[in-house]
Amino acid sequence: MNKPLISVIIPNYCHSKYLAQRIESVLNQTYKNFEVIILDDCSPDDGASRSVIEKYRNNPYVSHIVYNEVNSGNTFMQWDKGIQMAKGELCWIAESDDYCELNMLEELVEAYMMQSNTVIAYSTVMFVNDKGEYLSEKRSFPNQYFTSEEYIKRYLLFSNSIKNASCCIFSRQAALNVREDYKNYPSAGDYFFWVYIAEQGNIAVVNRQLSYFRRHDNVVTDKYAADGTNFVVEKNVVDYICNSFHIDKFHKRLSEAYHHRGLRNFKYFDQGTRLKLFDLWNVKPKESFFMRVLLKLSDVLRYRLNYYI
Repeated sequence: MNKPLISVIIPNYCHSKYLAQRIESVLNQTYKNFEVIILDDCSPDDGASRSVIEKYRNNPYVSHIVYNEVNSGNTFMQWDKGIQMAKGELCWIAESDDYCELNMLEELVEAYMMQSNTVIAYSTVMFVNDKGEYLSEKRSFPNQYFTSEEYIKRYLLFSNSIKNASCCIFSRQAALNVREDYKNYPSAGDYFFWVYIAEQGNIAVVNRQLSYFRRHDNVVTDKYAADGTNFVVEKNVVDYICNSFHIDKFHKRLSEAYHHRGLRNFKYFDQGTRLKLFDLWNVKPKESFFMRVLLKLSDVLRYRLNYYI
């Protein structure tokens, strides 16, 4: 099997508590052809992050350590910095508060190489709390392989199905080709990022929970969801997909039903935010019988027949 060089980008901000576990889960991978780029975004933690990072200064896998003198205010600026510095054919953005199984890279690379013109391979994730305790059950299914259009129409049209960057390897060249406007969305720019990469090639899914995604009580994305920011980004992404691909009327209505239900059920900061988003998405106050039927079909077509993604 071809063993491409992987550039592992670890963007850190105030995660000194988890940082050693993150770095160790990278350095001890069974797949050995990688470099590590550690980026600290001016963490205001009295040097706690720096003290962890400096322990790895002379590790042979660590190619770069960069400390920002001023906080960028945007994690996607750090993503871009790491991708620009990377030397590998593939990149892995290993978020600093997550960790993974030690065979994750090996399994992802094997899946990535199974079909030509692959641009993304990712595993499913296990959500864990601050203590590392599982928040869902362990599940495993056969791997899946999709063309660009299949994956976008079946999954990205409905939601950001790549749960977080830590579970994913992707083509560096494809990442260099993406439109830079994803960095304009600090809360959900990854949704645009994955769409921009997915439209360039095939996608492989390893249906085993090889990455552990840590959920905190004060997660920034929860704030952006509550004030409506994420739903505005979602609308922009869905519009982009519908304008860039041939999406049939059935899938458009199915996507509409899916997003409208999410908008109805969400708890917002205030009623004004709710009404503005309903107007943006053209959501009716009550869900029609037809929409309920569509959502039942969505459940069957998108999940029960397609494993656990």
